[in-house]
Amino acid sequence: ALRSEPEDSLLWLRLGEAYSKAGRFAAAVKALERARELDPEDWISSYFLGEVRRQMGQFQEAIDMFVAILEHTSSELRVLLSLAQSYLEFGRAQLAAGFSARAESSFVASVRVTLRSIDYTPGFRRIAWKVSADALYELSRLATLAYSDEILKTIEDVLKLLADYSSSRLSAFIPFPVTLSDDDPYAMGKFASQVALLAYDYRITLGSLDDTASASAYYDLGMALCSYARTGGKSQDAAQKNAVICLKEALRLDPYNRRYWNTFGNALFVEQPKTAQHAYIRALEIDSKVSLLRSRLRIILTAAL
Repeated sequence: ALRSEPEDSLLWLRLGEAYSKAGRFAAAVKALERARELDPEDWISSYFLGEVRRQMGQFQEAIDMFVAILEHTSSELRVLLSLAQSYLEFGRAQLAAGFSARAESSFVASVRVTLRSIDYTPGFRRIAWKVSADALYELSRLATLAYSDEILKTIEDVLKLLADYSSSRLSAFIPFPVTLSDDDPYAMGKFASQVALLAYDYRITLGSLDDTASASAYYDLGMALCSYARTGGKSQDAAQKNAVICLKEALRLDPYNRRYWNTFGNALFVEQPKTAQHAYIRALEIDSKVSLLRSRLRIILTAAL
């Protein structure tokens, strides 16, 4: 088609989109840049280009593109969600590189953007709540929080949207209403963790169009509960028990997901090693290339001998 219409910006846009979905990112960038040159007023090509940059790990470039688009279309939901996801992934990359303060700022920005998307439209709230909960969960894992005032305001803004929501699943180990404790040096991280759990749980109540998405919601909550259980205290057993229940539900809805079986095995590694062994074996049956699973299975078998 482009041989006959080489100046058609829409064709270049579709070619770039096809390249990006095929994983050919360098070719996608060239095609999308050409589409933007031919029609600089069309923000769709910039949006797809930002998505490709995000998938390539060029998070700052992607963020700059999405922010530029939002200057003209401030309520475009797709762009808001992509910007929030870019901030989240950028924060994870910064944290992995040891820049915890920068990561903290990126996680806060991710939550702020998702709050904007929720304010603008009721659509795609499941995605918005997942990104927001993921960012809060990452914040809760930081050893120290540099921008505590900003974080506190962000967490409280999320909590306002959940003010009328209570969870029977979480009430056994989280006091309602959720508040920040003043006498705990790690209170901010615990507060972020509790609001993240509440957001993950609320996401489940929003429903889903398919079992795979519902399984993902239960898996995220189960993972967060496993992390919360490791903080210790009286709530540890209840949180761990509910984590296992959530992971079982995720496996019921999506039994062929290797990651779910692996996490399920990790959750039962100490208390129920035989069940964990079966979970690791099932994960290896689905994907036999995971060496870490073999290592954990070897530990269990050695202990049994």
